[in-house]
Amino acid sequence: MSDYQSILVYYDGSEESQQALNRIPELRWQGAGELHVLAVADISTALISTAGIVTDLAYSTYVSNTSQLLDNALCRLKSEGIRASGYLSHGTVVDSVVHYAERLNAGLIVAGFRHRQGISRLWRGRPWQFDLIERLVGRMVVIVSQI
Repeated sequence: MSDYQSILVYYDGSEESQQALNRIPELRWQGAGELHVLAVADISTALISTAGIVTDLAYSTYVSNTSQLLDNALCRLKSEGIRASGYLSHGTVVDSVVHYAERLNAGLIVAGFRHRQGISRLWRGRPWQFDLIERLVGRMVVIVSQI
C-alpha cells in the first residue's frame, strides 16, 4: 500500500495539467485510494482576461467553462477505466488546492507547471506552484512540466 490514501489533481485544461492527468496511472501503481480532480474558477484570472471588469454574465460564463473543463477531465479518466471524484472551487488556485487537500486528506497533490518566457517572467511574480509547495508541508507535491 502507498504512503498516501488519496490523490488530488489540480486541472485547468492547460497542456501541463493534461500532462499531469496523463501521469495518474503511473502515480497510482502502488494502490493509492481515491482520486480527486479539482478545477478552480479563479477570480484573478477572470479579472485579467476582462481588463478588471467582471460582470455577472462574464463570471458565470467563466465558471461554466471551468465546470466543463472538469467534466472533460473526469470523462477522460473514466474512458481509461479510472474512477475519480470532481470538485469545482471558487477563489485562488493555491487557497482552493490547500483547502481540498486538507478536506480530502490527500497525501499526493499533482499539478501542471508552465515555464514563463520573456517579460512575463518579470511582471507576473513567482509562480503559484511555489506557494502551493510551501503551504502543503508534509504532503507530497508533484509538479508536471511540459517537455
